[in-house]
Amino acid sequence: MLKNLLFCLTILAFVTQCSITPEKITAPTTEENKEIVPIGNKISGELLATLKTELQSAIKEGGISKAIEVCNLKAIPLTEMITNTSDRIVSVKRTTYKFRNPHNAPNEFEMLALDYFQEQIESGNILPEYYTQKINQGDTSYFYFFKPLMVGNICLACHGDYEMMTPDIKDQMAKDYPDDRAINYSEGDFRGLVSVIIRE
Repeated sequence: MLKNLLFCLTILAFVTQCSITPEKITAPTTEENKEIVPIGNKISGELLATLKTELQSAIKEGGISKAIEVCNLKAIPLTEMITNTSDRIVSVKRTTYKFRNPHNAPNEFEMLALDYFQEQIESGNILPEYYTQKINQGDTSYFYFFKPLMVGNICLACHGDYEMMTPDIKDQMAKDYPDDRAINYSEGDFRGLVSVIIRE
């Protein structure tokens, strides 16, 4: 009985593995970029403007503690709301090496994009305004648009030097983000990306 069960599980694993078509990354053509770059710029711009407005309002209303609360409770719902503004948008996400919320952890394609921008910085190159990928899977394909994010002054209160943060801010972040990695940035640092998946 056990032997038969192990044999069935082995066959199932093999069939499942064979049924998954591997994804292949290529560079979009010039014509494809002409279509997807304006979409990506529009969506990422809307997201960043919306989040900035929410944070500024929160700080005015209740200081940095209120801003942390907005990030914790509203950032992802606001991002999902932006996704629904175009039928070509599959998802919108902020991602980074040093994420605060596990939801923002990069996938394999986003990690490649983060590495691309980091390499540009380390090489002393001017940071590109965007980076795109075309993902081909079988007979279907889709695009990634990436917009780099830099650390602004408004970010430093809870993303800056940890030793300079007030005890109440440290306590709140420890409660809301127990596995926080997004600290010790300086103004102008490369923070991460807005990642937009666009249908073909």
